[in-house]
Amino acid sequence: MRKIMLIALFWGTAAAQNAYEQGLAAIEQKNYEEALKHLSAAVKENPKNTQAYYYRAEVFVNLLEYHSALEDYDNAIKLGPENASFYNKRCFAHYVLFDNTKALNDCNRAIELNPNLSEAYYNRALVYKEIGDINKAESDARAACHFGDCDVLEQLKEEKLVNK
Repeated sequence: MRKIMLIALFWGTAAAQNAYEQGLAAIEQKNYEEALKHLSAAVKENPKNTQAYYYRAEVFVNLLEYHSALEDYDNAIKLGPENASFYNKRCFAHYVLFDNTKALNDCNRAIELNPNLSEAYYNRALVYKEIGDINKAESDARAACHFGDCDVLEQLKEEKLVNK
């Protein structure tokens, strides 16, 4: 009986890993419906797989299903509360859904966890721009540019919101 239980446990883990890997392969091919199917199976087989939740959330973002993405980012954060990327990605989903307060909270947490995460400065600059705090938007845009991502700073310059 014990041997059967160990085999079942291993099979569940192997099945979850296989589904996860198939999901990642489908993402690489930009086959998001297929990725969603596999990553959902991975989550079902192993509900503690933070990366499966994270990548399924990314699939939902690509499918423009931001509310579903938020649910998976929430699950990933519950399981991996020290991962700055999870907060940063959830920040962006909140931003797209016009929940700027939650977006700022998540971007702030991402930066607190990883002060070198350029994408978090980029996203926070977008939020600050959205709420009309151009000084903070410029500061974060310059920080993102310092780390190599100058797109939002260029956008602010083109819109003549900041000096060149």
